Amino acid sequence: CDRRQRQMCIETAFWFYVDVKDNVCVDHKCGFGEDTAPDASFTVIGPYENFAKVITGEWDSKTPLVKGKFKLKGNLLAAVAHLGVYQSLIDSKKAVDWDYGM
Repeated sequence: CDRRQRQMCIETAFWFYVDVKDNVCVDHKCGFGEDTAPDASFTVIGPYENFAKVITGEWDSKTPLVKGKFKLKGNLLAAVAHLGVYQSLIDSKKAVDWDYGM
């Protein structure tokens, strides 16, 4: 990302979409802008900077949800049921050597 893109990342809501069937990811997407997120049983939305802190290990994966650093829209029970998938996604992102602009 160049400097302008990084600034957009920090200022705009970031989302990621994971379609899970029988504990297997069958589709995934990510993007910017709360209004562009696909329909899902639940959506986690927040600043890119906050997602980067979770992925880099600065924050754990659950506390930001509880403390309001991310907004959860939709079915809370579905979100809780998929915490293991959420953690697996974060763990896989941690394995990629990437400059998250932090």
